[in-house]
Amino acid sequence: MRKRSSCKKLADLLAVQVPCQKCKKVIPVGTPFFEVDHAPKCTDCCINDGTKTSPKTAPRPVSCQKCKKDIPAGTPFCEVDHAPKCSSCCIDDGTKPSPITAAGP
Repeated sequence: MRKRSSCKKLADLLAVQVPCQKCKKVIPVGTPFFEVDHAPKCTDCCINDGTKTSPKTAPRPVSCQKCKKDIPAGTPFCEVDHAPKCSSCCIDDGTKPSPITAAGP
């Protein structure tokens, strides 16, 4: 069974146009994009694959799917296969926390 790659949002914007590795759609200059196995991938493909979701908030504190630690409201976390994961576990696994935050009550 092959381990699923996670999308990593690159801090820098594109300096040149590149095609998405999956859908081959051109990612315009200056557009944020994601990286999968060191190849560019557009936001839509990452969302459709479940490896990255659009920013959202949880209605209450959540628990990390890996270490089961509580993630307090207002704390950034990443989402892997539609399940929350704390920043520490994301870093340990080589993924980066996304802008998703747990919301207060």
